[in-house]
Amino acid sequence: MVMLGIIICIVLLDLAVIWNICRLDLTSAERTKYILIVLLLPIIGVTLFYMMNRKNEIPKWNLSTRLKDRNKRR
Repeated sequence: MVMLGIIICIVLLDLAVIWNICRLDLTSAERTKYILIVLLLPIIGVTLFYMMNRKNEIPKWNLSTRLKDRNKRR
């Protein structure tokens, strides 16, 4: 539930920034560039977050394999 709230906040902030970018007096190329940067930043952040969490997890197959090897040695 907390993650859903965080995702909604990020989407709303993105929309607010995009709205302000559209209101600025920029060329369409500059506008497109800034909008793409704003949209890519949360995607990169979420990707890094999941990669860091995944790195800290112990894979289940690895743990069970280690336990089986330990039992065979005894």
